[in-house]
Amino acid sequence: MAANPDQLQQAILAELERRPELELKKEGDGKFRLNSPLRTGSNSHSCQLNLKPPSGKTPGLYDHRDNSFITLKDLADHLGINGHSERPPLETSKRTYTGLADYAQAHGVTADVFEAAGWSEVTQEGRSALCIQTESGPRYRFLDGDHRQAVYKSKKGYKNCWYRLPQAVDQAHQTDQALIICNGEASTVVAQFYNLAATAVTGGEKSKLSPDLLKELQTAYLDGPIFVAFDCDSTGRDKGPRLAEQLNQVGYQARAVDLALGIGGGDLADFCKLHTDQATQELTALDDIPPELKLDDDETFGKAQYVEKNGWMFYRKWAIKDNVPEPEDKCIAPFVCRIEEKLTVYTEGEQEVRYILTGKKNGRNFKAKVTAEQWADSKKLVSTILNYLPGKPPETDPGMRKH
Repeated sequence: MAANPDQLQQAILAELERRPELELKKEGDGKFRLNSPLRTGSNSHSCQLNLKPPSGKTPGLYDHRDNSFITLKDLADHLGINGHSERPPLETSKRTYTGLADYAQAHGVTADVFEAAGWSEVTQEGRSALCIQTESGPRYRFLDGDHRQAVYKSKKGYKNCWYRLPQAVDQAHQTDQALIICNGEASTVVAQFYNLAATAVTGGEKSKLSPDLLKELQTAYLDGPIFVAFDCDSTGRDKGPRLAEQLNQVGYQARAVDLALGIGGGDLADFCKLHTDQATQELTALDDIPPELKLDDDETFGKAQYVEKNGWMFYRKWAIKDNVPEPEDKCIAPFVCRIEEKLTVYTEGEQEVRYILTGKKNGRNFKAKVTAEQWADSKKLVSTILNYLPGKPPETDPGMRKH
């Protein structure tokens, strides 16, 4: 086990350097570029390891492929450092398959499991594919690994629908377990084989069910617990809690669970492949995905404001990144100004708030008068202040709001 942060970093670097397939390359002081250590077969150099981030930032591994982040501790756990056993790297599903047998093996089962669910090998539009029978008609999962073209496709007019919902509800009732909403037809088939009451909506993860899909769910599954088990990537972590919130609002007891497969996009099929006959027990012990942080949870964040940086004026808004509030600053003008006095003016019985501003541009002071409406709109504010600036007014760029 690493005794301190420096030793932990050294241990991680040593392990990454030991694995030539990761193609670790130094980019700067404490910065490295590499293939993902979380996905077998990764060769895109999409990951950046930052051991010395700016003040206030957390050291860790950032994956540009899906905008996900993992801390050094979690990375060490995955690599088998810190005294934990190494989690087997996830095999990427985005590759070429020779047929249904190869596809099934990659998902931890045999071909007959998918055949029993109605899957078959076909040629569609001149490409090898798997045909998936759904309530809205067939869908096709192409096997040639050509990601310049669609990986999934359905016929024109196809409507997303529940996949194997009746079977999932039957399993939930017969085994007294929660209904599971996962991502993808393949995960549904594999999970049901391992006795998990899983279903999915075709066409990908949904943060909110349409009225028709929600009504169908409520008809088939009147009440009871629901686990939302979406993929371990930024999309799944974002949409899972939001779908669980919608389900709770209509009377279900829903949880968005973290499949604990890192950040490489692992899904419920990967979870079942890892835990096999213990999948049901392991699933019930999973932690919830933390609820999405909202800007108005803390008065420190959420309110747009004007800030000065190096003599320039910026309009600051706040955004949530990796569940952490961060400022997003947009430069609006090469000057600084602030409120010196607030006036309340009554005109024909109506109250109006005005501000007296003092500012500086290129070392020269100026004053300006603006209304509350102008102060609240960055574009209107800059346009108004242009009339008060010393010297010749600069040319404007409305697209960038920079003057």
